Amino acid sequence: MRSISDMILEGMWQGDLNDLMLPLVSVDEYASKVDDEAVVIGYYVHDIDAANDLNRFLQKSASNILDAEVSPAPDQKGYYIVFVELLRNAKAAQTIFDITNEITSLTNIGTWKMSVFGTDGEEPVTIEALEKALKIANKESSIRDKKDTLKRADEIRKMIADMRAKVKAAMTLLRASSVSDMAESHGRLVMDDGRETHSYEVVGVGDYALLGEMSLDKKAISVDSDALRACRSMSMCLGEGWDATVIDDCIIVQRIDESEIIILREI
Repeated sequence: MRSISDMILEGMWQGDLNDLMLPLVSVDEYASKVDDEAVVIGYYVHDIDAANDLNRFLQKSASNILDAEVSPAPDQKGYYIVFVELLRNAKAAQTIFDITNEITSLTNIGTWKMSVFGTDGEEPVTIEALEKALKIANKESSIRDKKDTLKRADEIRKMIADMRAKVKAAMTLLRASSVSDMAESHGRLVMDDGRETHSYEVVGVGDYALLGEMSLDKKAISVDSDALRACRSMSMCLGEGWDATVIDDCIIVQRIDESEIIILREI
């Protein structure tokens, strides 16, 4: 434990945080901003100035920490959280125990308890309990990461399925056109106008309400040279009886006298 003189040099004395802290340590309940593999612990301080003082104290700690910072706002109970990040390794439990002991010298807290990710309730802070808690937290974190990965994979599958459904709907409407060759490729509509191949994202297929959903109904029709060239190329590809208009970065395609439209974005 540090001497009184050491703490004086760092601007804090024994007892400076008396009655200002909860006797609770949060362990692995928050995500790291520094390293995905880091352990985040948190201490609760009922005063912003005291929280900043503790933060400065911890940043000068002899313990091996990666970073320390104060929450920008208090929690629902009015406590600011001083977050401390440290390496997730075999010494993590000992490091948390040592840091908590350092803080104890500034408070009148006799017994610390901890709240750990993946566990219910609170229990006294000991090295043995911390080692056990971190193992549980690591397991829960692994399960959580696996679930997140599966969720993201499912979202990607749904997104691709949606893209392919839009391409299929667009191709159904375009069968009445003069497009010489078209196909779906990786969720994109590929069209060959006989001279070159174009790849499009099918933004939507449906009635005019789609323009409103994309706020395209509030934008002017593009009439610059690139837009006119794109319209002419698309019209030639589609053949007689079809119309193409460029709004923003989208090409609006429709069969004349029909209500359904196809909104494309060239890739």
